[in-house]
Amino acid sequence: MSFHRVLYLDKEFISELYEESTGNSPSVNITKSEGGNAGVKALFMSASVTSTESKNYQISTSKMVKDLKEELVKYNHLDFLINTELGYNSQYFWVTGKMTVEKTTRSTQTENVTIGTSGVKTDKVGEPKIKGEEQYFCIRDINGNSFPLIASEEYFSSNVSQIIGLAGVVVEAVNFEVKALLRILPARTSFKGGVAIPLIIEEATT
Repeated sequence: MSFHRVLYLDKEFISELYEESTGNSPSVNITKSEGGNAGVKALFMSASVTSTESKNYQISTSKMVKDLKEELVKYNHLDFLINTELGYNSQYFWVTGKMTVEKTTRSTQTENVTIGTSGVKTDKVGEPKIKGEEQYFCIRDINGNSFPLIASEEYFSSNVSQIIGLAGVVVEAVNFEVKALLRILPARTSFKGGVAIPLIIEEATT
C-alpha cells in the first residue's frame, strides 16, 4: 500500500488489529475528566465523570499496515450482490468500485387522513417542503452494491473530506476509483442501499 494512494485509514482499527495479530501491547494512559457538574458528588451525577484511554505505540500506523499485509489480505473480496440482513453480524469485505459524493434531501409533506366506511384514505396536500440536504461519500461496485459511508473526518488523508463541502458548488463531480476494506453493517438506508464503515480506502491502481 503506497501512502500516495491512501484516501482513508482508520487508525483505531489498524492499531487494534496490530495488537491482536502481533501480541505487542502499547503503553496505555487512562485519564478521568469531569463534566459541567464537577464538585457535585451525588450518586446520580456520577455519569458526568468520563474516562479516556490513550495508546502509545513504538511504531507508526504506516509501519503497522505494512506489518499487517498478510492479515489484511485474508479478508474476502466482495464479488456478489450482498444482502444486508438485519439482526446479523457485521461483515468485512474488500470492495472495488467508485467513490462519489452523493446527496439526499430531507423533506416533509402535509397529509389529509379520511376515515370512512371503506377504510382509511390518505391524500397528500401541496408540494413537499425541503427541510435540508445531506452530502456523504458513497462507494458503488460493479455487482450493484451501494454503500453510503459512515466516516470520521480525521481519518481522511490530505483533507480529502473537504471535497464534500465543495461538491456541487466548486467541484462539479467526484469519482475516485478505489479499493476499500469495509465493515458492512446490518442496516439498510431508506433508499435500499447498505451502510458501511470504511477501514481502509485507497485509490485503485490503473
